Amino acid sequence: MIRPAYLRLISAILLVASTCLAQTAAPTRPRITGISHVAYYVSDMPKAMVFWHDLLGLDISYDRKKPNSTDTSVAFLKVNDHQYVELLSDRPAQADPKNFMSHLCFLTDDVEQMRAYLASKGIAVPPRAGKTGTGDLVFSVKDPDGTQIEFSQPQLTSVEAQGAGKFLSPTRVSQRIYHAGFVVGNTQRALDFYGNILGFQEFWRGSGSPTQLSWINMRVPDGTDYVELMLYRTLPATFGSDNHVALEVPDL
Repeated sequence: MIRPAYLRLISAILLVASTCLAQTAAPTRPRITGISHVAYYVSDMPKAMVFWHDLLGLDISYDRKKPNSTDTSVAFLKVNDHQYVELLSDRPAQADPKNFMSHLCFLTDDVEQMRAYLASKGIAVPPRAGKTGTGDLVFSVKDPDGTQIEFSQPQLTSVEAQGAGKFLSPTRVSQRIYHAGFVVGNTQRALDFYGNILGFQEFWRGSGSPTQLSWINMRVPDGTDYVELMLYRTLPATFGSDNHVALEVPDL
């Protein structure tokens, strides 16, 4: 006959073992090192180029033309070897008409692990990562307010890797995307997503009003870039400059 003390010991060992197995099986979050690019829809690509290229001095490192046309449908304007502003002239019919921000992309060192990690947290993810036109591995999800968030893992054969050190105009106004801002309608859900799940760290919150919080800044967990959550109780009729990209300059 097995003594009760032995039964309790065996049960405790099995409990510890099953807990360890569960912890081992649960995917961990890979590194999120910074902002890859911010993408916007533009209504007039030539006029947008006058601003981004002619005025701000950002060179085009990659573009794609419309079918059977010389008109540009997508253009990547290079800030540094790892950061871009992406402009898109073809706005999908389902895109929110008040929002000109297409998506925000973060860099990660393991895109498939990130996909599995987010799935384990109940976030809707695609069945696998895909490859972009520039050759990087990428997948996208929606944040609690419907903002499209991409995660990209650069590849050695990608356009970015092959263009290292190129398309960097010495007269460009900025060499770094400092932060990206976007509208948030539910503050707590956004904090849960960016903070509790993605591991971003809040370092500042403020307001233009003495009675209402207006923004929260959260830094990526493994770098210095950050996002600026623009807070609203009721989403505005148009997002305007609340959805924005901030370029760091040496002399304001």
